[in-house]
Amino acid sequence: MGLEVGNEIEGNVVVLEPRGSLDASSVDQLTAVIKDTAAKEGTYRLVMTMDYLEFISSAGWSVLVEASRDLKEKNGDLRLSDMKQTAQRIFKLMGLEACLKLYPSRKEAVKSYDE
Repeated sequence: MGLEVGNEIEGNVVVLEPRGSLDASSVDQLTAVIKDTAAKEGTYRLVMTMDYLEFISSAGWSVLVEASRDLKEKNGDLRLSDMKQTAQRIFKLMGLEACLKLYPSRKEAVKSYDE
C-alpha cells in the first residue's frame, strides 16, 4: 500500500492525515507534501494524525524528525497525534520524545499551538 495524504486547515494550523505506509518508498512524497502544504498555506504549524498509518519504517521516523527540525527553523513545528499503541512503543524506544511532540488527540495537538 502506498501513501495518501489529506489535509485540513484549523485556524492557523495545517492538519495532515496520512494513510497507508510511511517507508522508504514514500518518505520523499511526504517531505514534498509537508513543504508544499506549509508554503501554500503560509503556516509552518503542522499537526500530523497518525491513526491511519498502517506502518512506519525507520526511514519514516527519520523524515518526521527532519521535518520537525526544518519547520522549527521557520518558527513552526510538526506535532503528532492519535498514534497507535504499537507505534507509540517504537516512538518511545527510539527516544523520539526528545524531538517530536506527541498528543493523544488531534484537537489537543492543534490547541497546543495556542499555549
